[in-house]
Amino acid sequence: MRGWALSRGKPSPEAIDGGWRVQVDEPEQIARYVFPSADESVRRLTESTSPALTPIKVCASPDAVAPRLASPWVIDRTSPMMTKPALAMADAMVAADYSVASTGAGAVLIAFAMTNAGDIAAGGRVALIEDVAVFDQIWTHEAHRRRGLASAVMQTLENAAAARSAQRAILVATDAGCALYKTLGWRVYAPYTTAIAPQA
Repeated sequence: MRGWALSRGKPSPEAIDGGWRVQVDEPEQIARYVFPSADESVRRLTESTSPALTPIKVCASPDAVAPRLASPWVIDRTSPMMTKPALAMADAMVAADYSVASTGAGAVLIAFAMTNAGDIAAGGRVALIEDVAVFDQIWTHEAHRRRGLASAVMQTLENAAAARSAQRAILVATDAGCALYKTLGWRVYAPYTTAIAPQA
């Protein structure tokens, strides 16, 4: 949670009963709650509040989370949380008509893949929390997909994180991203379930 907030330029998470709350202040999300497991603290929160645009994120399966939700909270989606237990420096290979580079100061690093014409084709970022690298917002422009750019961005970020003494990494993936990350040495750690309180 700290890494996600740092990557997005949000305030540090605030500890609450059994989890954390972070202020997001975006048009589609005001804040979010995060819980490490689907325990009674999730039930207590959902019984006491149902704010708009403020999802709950839980490191547990939908089947474990659903019984803890009071009305009107419902399951929205589940994504795989993934880890890489050891980081390794390696060449970030890209096709001849692309290049990849990283930048950033402090604890947030950014990588981009660019065409030879200077157009940004893919990118991502990583936030460093002690010895953990939190990968975030990995993307590839639709016109440049299936060319290995996401893999190159991931390796560039891994190299940059390892150079700053990060030992292991974590991310929350899309289903499509999960398949790619498995080929890069990542493994699924836990389901990451989102619950929302729909508003009338």
